[in-house]
Amino acid sequence: MTVNIHHVSIFVADMDRAIHLFRDILGFEMSWHIPEAGGKQLSALLGIEDMKAELAYLKSGSDGISIELARLIRPVVTPQGIRFGSIGTMGVSIAVPDVDSLYDRLNEEGWIPLTRCLSIRSPDGGNLRVFCIRLENCLTLEFMEQIMPAGKNNCR
Repeated sequence: MTVNIHHVSIFVADMDRAIHLFRDILGFEMSWHIPEAGGKQLSALLGIEDMKAELAYLKSGSDGISIELARLIRPVVTPQGIRFGSIGTMGVSIAVPDVDSLYDRLNEEGWIPLTRCLSIRSPDGGNLRVFCIRLENCLTLEFMEQIMPAGKNNCR
């Protein structure tokens, strides 16, 4: 059997900000946006009783990877004090063509990187430049640029 990842679902507190990040900054294409979805089937599927949510589905134009954003309308949830690195938290790594420009833009728009941009060597020996931001308490987005040995070797 061959399997592929169809999409990644991310529950967010601020849908407008998340859409702005994925669509306007990262260049994902909006496939659809439903301001209010719910019902018995969706509640049963996700195991969230009497749920209602705002949903947005965005697709990467370059590789077809899709992100589904969900903001719960009901039940009302409050952010938990779960730290990234705890069981069940996750990270999503996104390849970008110019990590320095993205770092600067995210910083200007209030997405505070966890560190400055770092130059690292990947396990397969490639040179990478990376930095991370927190999208939500339990989700970190890593942005990476693969660099050639003769290219830039330090992030700002």
